[in-house]
Amino acid sequence: MYKNYIFDFYGTLVDIRTNEEKSVLWKQMAEFYSVYGADFTPQELKEAFHEQCENAENALRRETGYEYAEIDLAKIFSVLLKNAPAYHEVEHQVVDVDEWIYGVSNTFRILSRSYIKTYPHTLQVMKKLKKMGCRIYVLTNAQKSFTMPEMEKSGILNYVDGVYISSDYRIKKPEGDFLAALLKNENIKKEESIMIGNDCQSDIAIAVKNDMHSVFLDTAKHSRQECERMADEVCRQNHEYMPYIIEDGDIRKILSL
Repeated sequence: MYKNYIFDFYGTLVDIRTNEEKSVLWKQMAEFYSVYGADFTPQELKEAFHEQCENAENALRRETGYEYAEIDLAKIFSVLLKNAPAYHEVEHQVVDVDEWIYGVSNTFRILSRSYIKTYPHTLQVMKKLKKMGCRIYVLTNAQKSFTMPEMEKSGILNYVDGVYISSDYRIKKPEGDFLAALLKNENIKKEESIMIGNDCQSDIAIAVKNDMHSVFLDTAKHSRQECERMADEVCRQNHEYMPYIIEDGDIRKILSL
């Protein structure tokens, strides 16, 4: 019986579909910026967004030395407002910058998101774990500005003892220090803890780097053979920490580990 359950969020607790390439997203985002006097064509805004993201990621890698650096997209949206190709006068000036950034970040997310829903039995399992006296944490590669509203929407915050979002820490899975920060901050022992996620390259890999047990919860439902191949790939140097594999993605099965 583990005392601490550390979950990934997207693809593990909730199913989500987003598309940041669709033209209507950039058309509507350009209209949003225009309300505040910043004039972009949809294509100009899309290209500027990706350029700013790439530049910020490269700068953060150089600064931190981490290969898997995580930028804060909220800052990118702010930079775009200040560096539009053209401007026109408007009455709607940005007074509260933080509030504006929160608004534009969530507008972007809502427009790019097709749907989000909690996987079957997720809340049931979390409720059961809490009744058993376990502690629950979320460790996710995500952007705080729009992930916290999505967590609230999913209902999981009612059961979670701590949330760790990569944009707050400027690094993301599989950087070992991201999980190590959670273990240290929460003062929990790794031998009493388990990482649960749907992605071997990030969730399982970060657990292996911390010599910690994990569960590969395959919500994409690959074959058992394919699951074992993916797990073996990230555990090649440390087979002692091969993950438990739940190839049908049924989260209820973690209760019987």
